[in-house]
Amino acid sequence: MPKVDYFRQKGLLNPVDFVEEVHIMGAGATGSFLTLILAKMGIIQLNVYDFDKVENHNLPNQAYGLSHIGMPKLAALQNVVSDQTGIDIIAHDGVINGKIPVQGIVCNCFDSMAARRHVWESVKYNILTKMYIESRMGIRHGYIFALDPSNPSHIDKYEATLYADDKAKESACNERAISPTVTLLSSIMANKFVKFARDEKYKNRLVISTDFLRISANDF
Repeated sequence: MPKVDYFRQKGLLNPVDFVEEVHIMGAGATGSFLTLILAKMGIIQLNVYDFDKVENHNLPNQAYGLSHIGMPKLAALQNVVSDQTGIDIIAHDGVINGKIPVQGIVCNCFDSMAARRHVWESVKYNILTKMYIESRMGIRHGYIFALDPSNPSHIDKYEATLYADDKAKESACNERAISPTVTLLSSIMANKFVKFARDEKYKNRLVISTDFLRISANDF
């Protein structure tokens, strides 16, 4: 079987130099595309956590196809990633266990605040977690947080953005996700890995608007 040639990206990111474990929480919209993008970048230590199955309404904004309907998302994502990159993701049925320290980079792609809080509480003050990334998304906008979960200043400012699910403004069921927004957010999240690998500074909070083709960025 031919090997993937990463020659055209090595000046920016050589996959052999990226040694951190990656933990992606959620194999839905941003989670599925982020996993595929990172695999295409040659990042191999990809742990993905989920507990859901592929349904037909997932196909427009997730990385799955018609043949995956009814399959567990983890199995379907293993197929997608392996077929396109030759990389075998490590599947975990469920969410991370807060009793087990998570090493490397954690990407929180769950779509409820309760699930996001669970992941956050599992990595907060964990010096083994080098970077924590979280996405939040509407149909034409999104937010990306990227921070050091053991930095007290980052912790305080990030936690100020958390709220209960019943406080969230509910979008209409047909205005929640569309593939251009999903893939844009996933690509920007993947860019955080490039900055991390190159030891470059990255902004802690990004606000993305597809209406105005605008991204605003600031530090905590």
